[in-house]
Amino acid sequence: MPRKPKVTYEDIARACVRIIGRGKPATVSAVYEEVGRISSRSTINRLRNEFLENFQKQGLSVLPAAMPEALIPAIEEFWSVARLEAGKSYSEQEAEFEARLSEAEDQLTEAQET
Repeated sequence: MPRKPKVTYEDIARACVRIIGRGKPATVSAVYEEVGRISSRSTINRLRNEFLENFQKQGLSVLPAAMPEALIPAIEEFWSVARLEAGKSYSEQEAEFEARLSEAEDQLTEAQET
């Protein structure tokens, strides 16, 4: 049975956001320290690179350098809720689209039979 990972992608993402929010680079060493020196540096590096890649793809190149430390937990919570809500909205829209597509296919089949 595989072990549960010591750190997750979400742990690394939060650590990177906190570090970037302080206006510092999210180096492997900085992230390692931020997560409490747990897990291996290679795992942290892999997850950090994945986060930075996703961060860049989304067009979020940099958070404001002068972000107050007190705002970071609120922003992290906001981001988590926003992602959850966006996922729910996407799932609902996808289900609606699938239903409409199925209905259109049924109508097409019916029209072809007549």
